[in-house]
Amino acid sequence: MSNLKAALEAAQQEPKPPFEVWVEALPDDDREALILAAASNRISHTAFHGVIRDAGAKVGKETVVIWRKAHGFTR
Repeated sequence: MSNLKAALEAAQQEPKPPFEVWVEALPDDDREALILAAASNRISHTAFHGVIRDAGAKVGKETVVIWRKAHGFTR
């Protein structure tokens, strides 16, 4: 594959949502804790959103709900 072809293909990739980028940038232990909490039925969407917002995520509650459902963490 030529460099030009690779560059053009890379330029056409859809950007990841900011929340996904934030999750990926977390230290491994924090990301693991976030995934475990996301899958827990013991934490509401509101509480989960509050914790991650306080940790620096600039994300709305609806985005968090959609993210948890899309990844199979909640029903």
